[in-house]
Amino acid sequence: MRALANNELPASVENQEIVKATMRQDYSLPEGFSGELYGKTGTCRGPANHAWFTGFLQRDEQRYVFAVNLLGETERSWDARSMIIEVLQALR
Repeated sequence: MRALANNELPASVENQEIVKATMRQDYSLPEGFSGELYGKTGTCRGPANHAWFTGFLQRDEQRYVFAVNLLGETERSWDARSMIIEVLQALR
């Protein structure tokens, strides 16, 4: 995620910007949330049930890169997203 945020992946800058645009998380954020949130959620069901949210937050000159992985049959990717949003809110 850090490499993508810095346009350092082995792909054109244009393509990296397109990927970031699709990752923009500008919906269902709490009132007063500051910064631009980018991320990808996912869920895997099977022998190892888990859900995740990974990405980065750009807030002014600060960038926070994160990955949350929740284990369990009842975990959902939205739970991982909610958890990291709460943590990022506390970093003000």
